[in-house]
Amino acid sequence: MRIDVPKFPAVITFLTGLIATVLAVVAALFTESHPMYMEGAQKLMLSWSARELGQGLACFFALFVLRDARAVAVALFSSGVREVVDFVDFFRVPGTPLRLYFVVGISSVLHSAALVVVLRKIRSTAASWSGQEAP
Repeated sequence: MRIDVPKFPAVITFLTGLIATVLAVVAALFTESHPMYMEGAQKLMLSWSARELGQGLACFFALFVLRDARAVAVALFSSGVREVVDFVDFFRVPGTPLRLYFVVGISSVLHSAALVVVLRKIRSTAASWSGQEAP
């Protein structure tokens, strides 16, 4: 049985998919345009863009193909982990623009909030299927 995706997590998942896919394509085509690009790091940028493309397509797949809150929860969780790792990595790279800290920080909060909403929906639906009241 399918669990419907609440609107807020659906919007965050869609935006994550869209932004990640666009960033991946731009980074793959124009590696020097990325704000964290370092001279001679084309392979690194292609690796980063592949990671972004995978994340973006996973979000779209969860939202439009699987259309289930459980799949969206996995996509949001993986996006959140990616954001936390990026945030920590910024401290290792000297000269990281301050705006990237804010963007990733806000994105992490949005992913976390959307994940909480979708997990509550999953929990309440599972409880109703078993005939119990959700905690």
